[in-house]
Amino acid sequence: MTGADGRPEGAAAPLRVAFHTLGCKVNHAETASLREAFRRDGFAVVPFEDEADVYVVNTCTVTGQAARKTGQLLRRAGERTPGAVVVAVGCHVQRSDGPYPDADVLSGTQGRADAPRLARAALASKDAAKAREW
Repeated sequence: MTGADGRPEGAAAPLRVAFHTLGCKVNHAETASLREAFRRDGFAVVPFEDEADVYVVNTCTVTGQAARKTGQLLRRAGERTPGAVVVAVGCHVQRSDGPYPDADVLSGTQGRADAPRLARAALASKDAAKAREW
């Protein structure tokens, strides 16, 4: 039997991922590629303003405003859904020494293809930490 959402009854809901892109057209194209990589890995894409299990911020170094927005977006994502994994990718991460206290996963421009795997590992790590706390 299937549920109202089309999945077999009792099947776990897919993990939700949300994206926000700062910067140029290249960043927007790279976010589109990331979005597809997460979909292929079984994630459901939701708007950045919604609750998600993973938030991905594609960062930019072009302007000081973009750098400032990076920190704000990472912080806001972490506050939106307690326990969510926050992933920072892109040129700001690669070219800056940080700090990125609100990000669980950091990936420059070269390692983005591993973002779905790294996000799952970070989620598993957070789940394990929660289990140990109880």
